[in-house]
Amino acid sequence: MVFAKRQAAALATQGHFVHEFYLASRTQPIRVWHEWLRMRREIRLFNPDIVLAAFGTVTGFLTVTATARPTVITFRGSDLNPSTTDPWLRSTVGRFLSQIAALRATRIICVSQQLRRRLWWHGEHTTVIPTGVDTRVFRPMSRAVARHLLGWDDGPVVLFYAGGDPRGKRLDVAEAALTRLQQQLPGVRLEVMRGGVAPDRVPLYMNAADCLLVTSNHEGSPTVVQEALACHLPIVTVPVGDVVNRLAGVQTSAIVARNPDLLARAMEPILCNLKRADSAAAAHRCANEVVGAQVLDVLRAATKA
Repeated sequence: MVFAKRQAAALATQGHFVHEFYLASRTQPIRVWHEWLRMRREIRLFNPDIVLAAFGTVTGFLTVTATARPTVITFRGSDLNPSTTDPWLRSTVGRFLSQIAALRATRIICVSQQLRRRLWWHGEHTTVIPTGVDTRVFRPMSRAVARHLLGWDDGPVVLFYAGGDPRGKRLDVAEAALTRLQQQLPGVRLEVMRGGVAPDRVPLYMNAADCLLVTSNHEGSPTVVQEALACHLPIVTVPVGDVVNRLAGVQTSAIVARNPDLLARAMEPILCNLKRADSAAAAHRCANEVVGAQVLDVLRAATKA
């Protein structure tokens, strides 16, 4: 839940009193019941003006049923999109709970228009706001320095974020695209960033790499894309989530179909020129201070509803 911690920190730095609550379990019924009771107690003790759930599924459902105070839910992707990692029943129940939570929420934030279209109702109270990125942490730095700190050699590197879901992120497509690309650029390699990478090292990966490759089946507003924009890392991606909006006006990047040959063809000129992306304006649009102001507008509207 690093995105929730970052959002809470951003609100706190703007002078708002924020109390964070994290569920100890979202899958074990007895523990979920006890967590719901604990949430109710903490809401009564903290006495907030508004309660913000940073995710849907069980988190959002418990939030809207634990209090009569104004509530805002942020839907981020897998809480409304189909899941490739969870069992079918669990994924279906989770998405159903998201829809019930959306019905009861005072206001809703979706990180992309694609997610907003998945909601069954409450569209008039839904605002599209991307996930914010801390541009003080994710910023351009020397490629040579970043590679030295990571121990990488000087060959061209394509960065791929697999997280904890290589199948849903379509690592197989990325590997096939690299096989095609290596026929033209034999020295290129794929650096797969998995969920175990410490968050404070991710900016090093972004600055050390030469291109970010995104091939996911489903996304909300992929944070990895916003982080890459902030580091001026060129991006080759399939049309997923809100990447069309995020990459608007950005050169040295490409959006192509989920086809290994097309992806390889799009990456080749980027890796030959090794030119960074002109993405400062695009990064600013999803910077924490910009996104935070939009979120605050929604929170204020919810308290007046």
